[in-house]
Amino acid sequence: MIPVRDEAGLEAVCAAPRAVLFKHSTRCGTSAWALRQAESYEREPGAAPVYLLDVVADPALARLAAERLAIPHESPQAIVVVEGRAAWHASHGEVTREALVAASTSAPSGSAGREP
Repeated sequence: MIPVRDEAGLEAVCAAPRAVLFKHSTRCGTSAWALRQAESYEREPGAAPVYLLDVVADPALARLAAERLAIPHESPQAIVVVEGRAAWHASHGEVTREALVAASTSAPSGSAGREP
């Protein structure tokens, strides 16, 4: 996973043709489980790059990501970003390897998970 530690890192997510932004809370057991799902997705052939934003270490950056992508902040949360726009997002138990595979390979307006 590629750490997102500042605004430049967030812009790298938005500049990628297709990426997954995973917002992780180091204080949450559900987030630890969802992180393992994102790590499992990352090992899939053809997986989009996965960027990791630690919401405990940088809550202001987490809020900026929510604002920039027009998605309400949640954590844990996975957001599939296509050409700078949120194409799909899920949180908590909805963040699974299978959901990430489906969402990251579908068209930006695909029906997997929740669309913004």
